Amino acid sequence: MKSKRSPADILGIVLGVVSIALVAASLVYLLGSRPLRHLRGPWWPRTERGWSGAWQSEEGTEEVTQSVQRLDVNNISGEVQVEGWDKDTVEVHYVKQARGSEALRDFRIDILVDGGTLRVRPVYAQPAGLRFGPVSFDIKVPSTLKEIKVHNVSGRIGVANLSTDVSQELETVSGAIQSERSGDLRIKSTSGAIDFSFTGANLYARSVSGRIEGKIRGLQQGGSVEVETVSGSLDLAAFRGLDAQLRLQSVSGSISCGFPVQISEQKRTRLEGRIGAGTVPFSAKTVSGSITLSPLE
Repeated sequence: MKSKRSPADILGIVLGVVSIALVAASLVYLLGSRPLRHLRGPWWPRTERGWSGAWQSEEGTEEVTQSVQRLDVNNISGEVQVEGWDKDTVEVHYVKQARGSEALRDFRIDILVDGGTLRVRPVYAQPAGLRFGPVSFDIKVPSTLKEIKVHNVSGRIGVANLSTDVSQELETVSGAIQSERSGDLRIKSTSGAIDFSFTGANLYARSVSGRIEGKIRGLQQGGSVEVETVSGSLDLAAFRGLDAQLRLQSVSGSISCGFPVQISEQKRTRLEGRIGAGTVPFSAKTVSGSITLSPLE
């Protein structure tokens, strides 16, 4: 007879996999995305182009006057802040760091318009090694932009002052994420807290190690809500007219719901039932932490 794994065993396995992924991501970055078999190949930096130079920084600002509907940012290391404003143009301000003036020149920032999408990303000349440091972005966009995607490896992501119908996809391996206002939202952090305000149809929020705090100010018919973390608490507040098929589950932690629920199943670690007509699937779960769902004040 097979024995069941305990929650602690499951958590240990998950966090172990995450640790391996973090190490792999770091190696890919540090080795310039070259396969490990080239570790001592001819691309390895020579002493004069090595890693002994002093850190230098350079900042720049670029204005994009072309009309865009979507923003796509891919970063490796450094904070990314996206903020809406009342202009029709986009302003990209960045601060990049590298070891020495030569490495700084080799560290390029690509800002390109592809159809209706503005793509922003750092480009590292080869060999990369440890010559390059982080780059932070402060991007101003029209508040009526349709879609924003920000992927980061190591660094915080912040989004503010956008219209409530802007679709957002925000993801970082190591760092917190804060979205002040969004439409459809997909938000993920491996190691870091998540804070959001949502007014769309589809919400997916996940953190492996970190709390999740969110406000659900509206939920359109035909949508869904899925919020989960492995190690951390879930603190959710929703509008009073919430109409949802509810499923709350915590392996090790308390569950609290401030809405009137027609209960179909209730245990110490699980609460299932219907709020209102129960038309929208609403799932919140954590392995280690509490779950709170309360009406918005």
